[in-house]
Formats: sequence, C-alpha cells, structure tokens
Amino acid sequence: MLDKLKQPISKKLTAVAIIFIFCGVSFIVYTAYAFYQVQNDTVSKQQKQINRLVSIENGFTESIRQSAKQETANQYENVLRRNDQKNDQILSDIDDLKAQINIINSQPIKIQPSISNASLVAQYLPKTVKLWCSIKGVEGLAQGSGSLLLSQGTIMTNRHVAGFIGNLCLVGITTSANQKPLVKYFAKVIDTRSDMDMATLRIDSLFNENTNSYSPLDNSTLNLQYIAEKDFCYSNQISVGDKVVIIGYPSIGGSTITATNGVISGFEGQYIKTDAKIEHGNSGGLAIHESGCVVGVPTLVQAGELESLGRIINLSITNKINEPQAETITAPPTYENNGGSSTNADTDNDGISDYDEINKWYTDPNNPDTDGDGFSDSSEIESGYNPNGPGKLN
Repeated sequence: MLDKLKQPISKKLTAVAIIFIFCGVSFIVYTAYAFYQVQNDTVSKQQKQINRLVSIENGFTESIRQSAKQETANQYENVLRRNDQKNDQILSDIDDLKAQINIINSQPIKIQPSISNASLVAQYLPKTVKLWCSIKGVEGLAQGSGSLLLSQGTIMTNRHVAGFIGNLCLVGITTSANQKPLVKYFAKVIDTRSDMDMATLRIDSLFNENTNSYSPLDNSTLNLQYIAEKDFCYSNQISVGDKVVIIGYPSIGGSTITATNGVISGFEGQYIKTDAKIEHGNSGGLAIHESGCVVGVPTLVQAGELESLGRIINLSITNKINEPQAETITAPPTYENNGGSSTNADTDNDGISDYDEINKWYTDPNNPDTDGDGFSDSSEIESGYNPNGPGKLN
C-alpha cells in the first residue's frame, strides 16, 4: 500500500523537478540574451558616438584647413602688396635722385682740385701789398696788408689798418717771396665801411724812398696785377673743413711775404672762422681757398684760454643756380657830422660817441673792443693805449 502511494508522489516530484529545471534553463537563456542585447545596444551607441566624433573631427580639420588656406592666401596678397609699395618707393627715390643729379649738373660752379700753397702764393703775391698808414692819435705808422682790386691802383684793406677817409698810406709791392716789398707809392683812403671794418684806397702819387719824397702820378698809366671779380669764391664753394691759406705781412714774419695755412673752422655772421695763424700785420691781406679763389680778408683773432681762432671777413659771392651774379658791395653812410646825424649817438655803449669813434679815434662804433684785446676802447684811450691795436697813443 505504501509502495503504491510512493509511486505517484515520485512521479509528481520528477515532473516538478523537470519543470523547475526547464524554468531555470529558460531564465538563464533569457538573461543571457537580454545581457547580449544590452551589450549590443551599448556597443552600437558607442559606435555612433565614435562616428559622430570622427565626423566632428573631420569637419573641424577641414575648417582649419580652409582657414589656413585662406590665411595663406591673405598673407601672399599682403606680401605682393608690400612688394608693390616697395617698388613704388624705389621708383620714387630713383626719380628724386635723378632730380638732384640734374640740379647738381646745372650748377655753374665746379670746385677745382686743391692747388699747392706755393702756387697760391706765387699767384697772389704780386696782388698783395704792404701798407704803412698814418692814423691820427696813433703813435708811429700802423702796419698791415692790402690787396689790389684794379690795375690802376685801387687797394682793399681793413679800416683799422688805413683809418679814416683822407688818410695817407705808403704802399710796398714785390714780385718775389724772397724779397721785401719795395715802397713805391702813396695811396689815399677814399672810402670806409665801419660795419665791415673795410677801407678802400687809391694810389695817387709815386714815392721815392731814396729822397723820401713823392711826386704826382696819373694812375691811369699804372698796369698792376690785381684781383678780379672772377677770382672771388662763390658762397656754395666754401665749406667747413676746407683748407685756406693766409697771405700778408704779419709783424712776426719779418719783412717778406708770409703764408700760413689752416682750415675753415666755421661761420659766424659776416666772419669765417679759421685755425690758420693770423697776427698783427696780416689784417687787410688775403685768405685764399684751396681751390684758388679769394675767400675774404683776415681781420682779427679771438683768443681763448688755450687756443685762438682767426676771423676772416667773408667776401664770397652769393651764388644763384644757372645765373651766377656778383653782389655789388656799396659803402654805407659814414658818420660825418654834417648836421644830419647826431654826434651823441653811442651804438656800442662804450662811452665814446659814434662820431668820435669814426672821426677822432678811428675805432669801430659797433664794437666796444675794436682790437679784440679784452679791453674796451674807452678804457684803453683813458689809459693812453691805442684802441686799434698794440702801442700807445701820442
């Protein structure tokens, strides 16, 4: 009985076990399939993200490529534009240079090569004279140099050498640098320029050194060598640093012609500065440019603590391009007391009236220290010294 009861129960348990196993297997299969699907979906999503990133990267790369291409094109255009601008500037510079060359070529004056000092002295020696002038109020004779401007005996010198209109000067001339000048003529001061310290003389009589006498002279019969207008430098022909030769009769040079050389050190108003030696007696002589033209008249020396610089009155001619013309030098009014000018005027405020400076002391009314020795004209006169140079008054 019991065995009969056990048999159905056993069959039932077996069936239940089979069912349970089937369900378990089904669950495992389903779970595995579901996991696979999840994994597959994840991989698919990741692949899509990867594809999207790749697409974005490709687009970004292409954008960069296009931007770089455009930037390169812009840079190339800028380079071409800059090159065009440089070419235009070069062409403009070439045109400017051509214009400057044309201006230079149109200049009528060409600076000549330097001439030796010996040649300059030989050329201007017979045109340079020595002067001994009698100046009222000055002890002895004032000595200086001068230069001939006309063959009939017109002489140019400094006013402080020759003095006032009407003064007389002995004139010495030589044609050899080794011989002292022979005193042959008397010359009279016919004009002065106090503003430039210049004077003009004219030979009017012969001087006999043996008998110490003079005789009238028709100066139209003279045929002296002289400095012509063409011998003067043009202003654009002289520059700082150019060589210059001073020719004259300085007191320390003995009795023969003396030449010193230096350079043009600068310009100062009507003066040219130079380091060439200028001494008492050089005044009124000649300053010659290295090219052979006349620069001006050596006039004074400005002393410093250690060195000194000479001053040359600039007589160069103003140059006009394509049409050189000489300046006409005319004498300004002199300080004559003819009732039309004041005798009390004192332009340089040195305590001496302009009239007395011109007519009595022969000093420069525009310069309180005419001889540039550091003492005013008035103090030198009060002390009995010559305000025009070395020595004492009579």
